[in-house]
Amino acid sequence: MARGCWLLVVLAAAVGAQDFDQLVFSRDGDLWAVPLAGGEARRITHTPERESRPVACPDGMVIAYEVYDDLVRDYAVWLCSADGQTARKVLPMGRTPAWSPDGGRLLFVLPASGGLDICLATRAGGNVLRLTETTEPEYFPVWAPDGARVAFVRDVFEGQRRSAIVVREPNGREQTVTTVAGGITSLSWAPAERLLYSARAGNSGRDELFVVAPDGGKPQLLSDGLDSESLAVWTGDGQQFVYIESSNNQTRLKTRGPGVRGKLVAGTQSGDGDPSVLPGLARRAPQVFVRGRRSFYLPTPRLVGEDLLVPVADLAGQLGLTVAVDVDGVTLAQGEKRAKLSLDGKVALGEVTKEVVPSPLTVAGVMLAPARAVAEWFGFASEWRGETRVLRLGEEGK
Repeated sequence: MARGCWLLVVLAAAVGAQDFDQLVFSRDGDLWAVPLAGGEARRITHTPERESRPVACPDGMVIAYEVYDDLVRDYAVWLCSADGQTARKVLPMGRTPAWSPDGGRLLFVLPASGGLDICLATRAGGNVLRLTETTEPEYFPVWAPDGARVAFVRDVFEGQRRSAIVVREPNGREQTVTTVAGGITSLSWAPAERLLYSARAGNSGRDELFVVAPDGGKPQLLSDGLDSESLAVWTGDGQQFVYIESSNNQTRLKTRGPGVRGKLVAGTQSGDGDPSVLPGLARRAPQVFVRGRRSFYLPTPRLVGEDLLVPVADLAGQLGLTVAVDVDGVTLAQGEKRAKLSLDGKVALGEVTKEVVPSPLTVAGVMLAPARAVAEWFGFASEWRGETRVLRLGEEGK
């Protein structure tokens, strides 16, 4: 692998600053990229190992992927920069990594006694937490667009093997969305609100594509031909998807939307696989730096104008504010300064009460408040850079 210094920097080079979505894919054991609209493919990795299953980070900075490690005879998870210049192993064992929408966390599959479990780690591979500990194999983990839920596939045995799509809530409660007798072969969720999956069509050996609402309902069949279609992932607008079409033992990467005929991605060739979408600047997850340090938030921050709605309790801790939560809202304090943020979208600053702009909202029981407004209430400077989608919150009076 390409080794050397591992730098987490905002890429200003041409590769990192392109304002169009790119398709990242595997070819002959290396990772490649091509403009999603078509163009000349560029090679990202040049190694003797076989890289596979790339997943581009929502912030457009890095790509996670799996590599077979001959030493442990299993797969490891690596990260490389979007231009392939830096790379490092972040998880010594793991498969099929999946990014949280804020780019700060990774879901992955870890071998367990008698099966496979879904695990969670930080972007750097730390604080590994096992989310599932069952006797059934679980795989293909994915995140919801709001970052508050995850979904995965679980094999269940009810007289015969069946594959179930399971959605897990923040409190650990699980809901089975649908089950498939033939087996589920891929799963995608963000950035669209619907789950997109491929499943084996009976005994034909052919994969077909479906969408289904995350709260259940009847799946909608998208495939309408005799060719196998699998490994579909949503594009940045959530209206189209990239997938693999297999015909006459040849695979090609195509893109289309529901009800629209698929078309080849120009610049790809037969045998290319493992599609993922690297978002252009306009679609990247915004980055937040508090006192110069990169911050990550779940539920996912919401960009409104030139401000970001972020979990207010997390932000307060990073700014050194005390937090008190009650049934009416959240009180933030620093010394003699107080800000009482109510659930109705008003803030009391001393004797003055005013509307909060942009309006706060609650996701999965967590209040999200405008980061720049919170910083301003306590004398912290802020700067929004729209061209790179970066918000910086500084020291007091700076």
